[in-house]
Amino acid sequence: MNIKTVLWLMPFIGFTSGYLLSHRLFGDHTIAAPSVVGLPLDQAVHILSNAQLNPRILAHKQDPTLAENTIVSQSPAPGMNIKPHQSLFLVVSKKPAPVSAPNLVGSSQEHANYELQKLGIQAQWYEIPSAYPHKQCIAQFPKAGTPLDRKPMILYSASGNSKPYIWPDFSGYRINDVIEFLSMHPCNINVSHPVIVPDSHNCQDCLVVAQDPDAGSLIQLDERSPISVELHVQ
Repeated sequence: MNIKTVLWLMPFIGFTSGYLLSHRLFGDHTIAAPSVVGLPLDQAVHILSNAQLNPRILAHKQDPTLAENTIVSQSPAPGMNIKPHQSLFLVVSKKPAPVSAPNLVGSSQEHANYELQKLGIQAQWYEIPSAYPHKQCIAQFPKAGTPLDRKPMILYSASGNSKPYIWPDFSGYRINDVIEFLSMHPCNINVSHPVIVPDSHNCQDCLVVAQDPDAGSLIQLDERSPISVELHVQ
């Protein structure tokens, strides 16, 4: 075969070679997409590379229950026909950013619970005596800005005004005046006589002769827990 003949055949040889190569790369040959969901990213890349596929990270998805860089989903789905060297898109897990303890000191318990709910933080509340307003957060653990683990925050709220009062002496006062005075405070009042009185008896002129609590006792008044007052009259 002379040189002219070879030169004349070269275009046909080049065309045929190109066609065969293109058909091999981009022809109708397909494979089933491997399943890599649930696998670590490095293992998934190894499997897809061996299958002559091109892994592409499409997105990251926060998931606290999965290890970092776990395959969450893939497209095309496992088992679907896919051509060699085609891209397979992956969604990969990542851990959420760590949550820090918010500053709740000075907030009402209602507002603090609202903020905690937005952040997905659990909390345990304890009431302690304090001069601060009732249900106001007066202390917290851990302190603001501290990274939180899965344990709940511990919060302390004021149980109300704990200032004690000296109980007055009602002896010799008319019962109606004493009842009027006590009605302004959280009290449950019980009036009794030393003797049986008729149904027609009117107590408005009766005088207090004994009482419980005793005069001079230190009493803490609390709207949520009224004290019981016994008044003996005659």
